[in-house]
Amino acid sequence: MLILNNNLKKIFKIFLLKFLFKFFKKSFISFNISKDEYALDHFENTIKKNSLEDNLKLCSKLKKKYPDNILIQLRYTIYSFLSSKKECFDDIKSYWSQREKFISKNKLEDLDIGLIEQANMCGSLGNYFYIFTLIHSVKLNCVKYKQINLIKDANNKFTNPTLARYFKKHIKVLEGNYFKAMGKLIEILAIPILFFCPHKNTATEIHLASNLVYQERIKQNKLGYFELEQEDLKKGKELIKNFGIDENQWFVCLHVREAATKVDNEHFRNFQIQEYFKAIKYITDQGGYVFRVGDSSLSKLPKMKNVIDYANHEEKSDFLDVYLGARCKFTIATSSGFWTIPYYFNKPILMTNSQMSADYYSLTEKDFFLPKFLKIKNNAEYVSVEKYLQPPQGVVSIEVESLIKNYKLEYTNCSSEDLYMATKEMNKNIDGKNFWSDEQIKCKKEIENNNNIFKVNLKPFANIPKSYLSKLRDLNSKKV
Repeated sequence: MLILNNNLKKIFKIFLLKFLFKFFKKSFISFNISKDEYALDHFENTIKKNSLEDNLKLCSKLKKKYPDNILIQLRYTIYSFLSSKKECFDDIKSYWSQREKFISKNKLEDLDIGLIEQANMCGSLGNYFYIFTLIHSVKLNCVKYKQINLIKDANNKFTNPTLARYFKKHIKVLEGNYFKAMGKLIEILAIPILFFCPHKNTATEIHLASNLVYQERIKQNKLGYFELEQEDLKKGKELIKNFGIDENQWFVCLHVREAATKVDNEHFRNFQIQEYFKAIKYITDQGGYVFRVGDSSLSKLPKMKNVIDYANHEEKSDFLDVYLGARCKFTIATSSGFWTIPYYFNKPILMTNSQMSADYYSLTEKDFFLPKFLKIKNNAEYVSVEKYLQPPQGVVSIEVESLIKNYKLEYTNCSSEDLYMATKEMNKNIDGKNFWSDEQIKCKKEIENNNNIFKVNLKPFANIPKSYLSKLRDLNSKKV
């Protein structure tokens, strides 16, 4: 880890002398606060009291009234995306262009050094995925930055120290105790990869950016997945014996997000583990083991053959979280953070019950994407996969209930049989000798031909299970 050294102190001395006064000079003269600063502070203090729609309207007014305040422009762009606006992808491009002009106008190029905020490694586990995307963007020259610099408060801890160790091989960690005092300054210069990311001459939503970067990884033949260090491999092989299995035994990781995980407004990502029991039995019948992963708040599993309730096991650790993800045959996941660990180590993912295009475009050709079933506006037919992935329904909103109500969306979760059939298809295609049906090939072409709304050249990689497409066709034929 890079502790505050002379070079870093010099950077932030420039920060203070060159930029703090220049940008906020009105605040320092006679302790006056400029109107745009006051408006932004007032908005920040009322966010929690307002609905998403109200916050977007307020941001829109502030954006028009104070077009030169870059932080107000950033707030509007974020709320445009969170509101699932179809125009949000244009808004992201527009903001990044404005941000680059702001950097140039204020001669801040020397300070625009690829900063990212600590929430990417000290917050949700899935946030590491955004850094993984940016790491490859830098290596493949898809962004102007030559180095990624994570700003971290000395008192904050990494979400997973073992995983952080692998990431710190590719980034610098700037650790200090006074970053809060420069919060707005850092926010201006930091890359907001929790929401979107630059790519070449533009910017887009972060998961879509990961798709663009993956295309470049293939083009340049630099996939760049992580590999377990030899010491970790040796340690893991010993620890896994504590579960009563041989080090060479194949296993699958299973992560099903449950309502008990946390109090949140994203219940659409929560599911019943019981619906996955038939898929579990299929794996164990094939001679495999299943590690049920997740945090200790998850419900306890009944005793089942060759199933290890690792989430509630005394041996659970941040090290084993990484080891299991890196060594599994594949992972069955819902839209939550764990699936990204096997992703970093090039392990296949079966993403289940997802309703987000962000998940789909994050996956690769070795992965499967199993959507829910969706009807829109009382239409008797279930929508096709390409329509399922489009906004507004395909873009996650922080007020999902309102989104579902306003657009009359009716989702149906995958059944136990759907999950079993998809798991079976994943396991049979794991050797890479995939023979896709005409229906699967047609589906991917339709996704590619109808994704222009995202304003970037996305390529569909993940496959939709044959069983899902067959069921979708059968359901709709019965409606005729």
